[in-house]
Amino acid sequence: MSGDRVLSTLVLLQVAAPAATLAAIGLPAVVGVRQGERSVTRVVGAGFAIALVAALGALALLAGRGFAPHNVHLGTWFHVGHHRATVDLVADALSIPYVCFSTALCGLVNAFAGKYLHRETGFTRFFVLLALFGTGMNLLVLAGSMDVLFAGWECVGSSSTRLIGFFPDRT
Repeated sequence: MSGDRVLSTLVLLQVAAPAATLAAIGLPAVVGVRQGERSVTRVVGAGFAIALVAALGALALLAGRGFAPHNVHLGTWFHVGHHRATVDLVADALSIPYVCFSTALCGLVNAFAGKYLHRETGFTRFFVLLALFGTGMNLLVLAGSMDVLFAGWECVGSSSTRLIGFFPDRT
């Protein structure tokens, strides 16, 4: 595999890994399948670990290239007149270190919250929101188009609002 293809795969993994954990714990929760606390925290932790390893690998590859920006074009959502809503990610000297930071921080929150929220109602809901937040942060930071930036911003905004108000019945 060429260096560009490896870098593109690593950049894609930084978004796909947290998104996959979101689907893995979110879809069963939506249909009412109850999951154990340990499995939920392990799945979310694994997603953030994979994203962090991919980000560190991308950082190493970018450093070897002198931090030249790398664009990953994933396609086009739709066309409206002259506007094309493209799905583009950009890996550069600013985005990849920030993805490393945000993903590591989400992983630490996952590790702490797994113990802190033990036996709380809404345990799985918290981790679904955390996975949505991590996915949104990585989309936001790696965005190569305004449309992807907006999608990441909305994921971060909606999940952080719900995380802040996680305990509505506590004073």
